[in-house]
Amino acid sequence: MLRNLLLTIGFILSTTLVVFSQSGTLKGKIIDKDTKEAIPFANVVVESGGTQAGGATTDFDGNFVIKPIDPGTYDLRASYIGYKTVLLTGLVINSDQITFYNVDMESTTATLEEIVVESYLIPLIDKDKLCQGEVLLPRISRKCRTGMPTLWQPPLVVCSQKMERGQREGSPGRSNRHVH
Repeated sequence: MLRNLLLTIGFILSTTLVVFSQSGTLKGKIIDKDTKEAIPFANVVVESGGTQAGGATTDFDGNFVIKPIDPGTYDLRASYIGYKTVLLTGLVINSDQITFYNVDMESTTATLEEIVVESYLIPLIDKDKLCQGEVLLPRISRKCRTGMPTLWQPPLVVCSQKMERGQREGSPGRSNRHVH
């Protein structure tokens, strides 16, 4: 009787281990094809028949681990911004085994046209002047009779909602300013 009990318990434990341990693991590393440096935070997806069976993101060293994966044949898709997406087909995952697979990704490069940056002595837009309708004319350099260069600035023209052209601004006790 004890012998039958021990055989029954042994049979149940062995079938339980076989049933629950039928998954595999995929480990690998994503690296740059040219520089051989690890690519951190790349996306790795395992697909079977067009449906996703598992996925992971690489760590700082480019390593990834996808588990549990049912035994079978899968497609591996690796993607990262600035790199061409890699699709590997026919990747075999066995039960109770760790499958190692490293992926080389090729960077995509784009050639940009030359950009010319021009600057002005006096900015076209003055950030400090928030008044609408303001017109600023540039300063013009000229020489006076002594031959020394001077700066000449034409009058400032201001049109706002408060004042009309030609009106004076100010209050008693303060100096008045005339708007041209």
